[in-house]
Amino acid sequence: MALIGTLRDKMGMLLVIFIFLALAAFILGELLTNNSVLLNQNEVGEINGHSISIEEFQSAVEERRANYVMNFGREPGDREMTTLRQQAWDLLIARYAIVPQYE
Repeated sequence: MALIGTLRDKMGMLLVIFIFLALAAFILGELLTNNSVLLNQNEVGEINGHSISIEEFQSAVEERRANYVMNFGREPGDREMTTLRQQAWDLLIARYAIVPQYE
């Protein structure tokens, strides 16, 4: 029983140190990656070698939303906004990947 008590006391401190090191490694890994959210990069993705900024994507989404309001006379809900975001991304794919291939 004394052995179990000794292990419990010493393993508690080792467990705390291990958890601390794991959290520190996770946070440092996130800071050092290219797509780090913590570094506040404005790039959403890349299409055919062209970097898509968050402003460009939001502009395409806003254009889709304005068309939706004009056609249906109401603001889109969450389900419709998901579809509008997908349509905006498809529009950017067409603009930067498909149209150059046609030309």
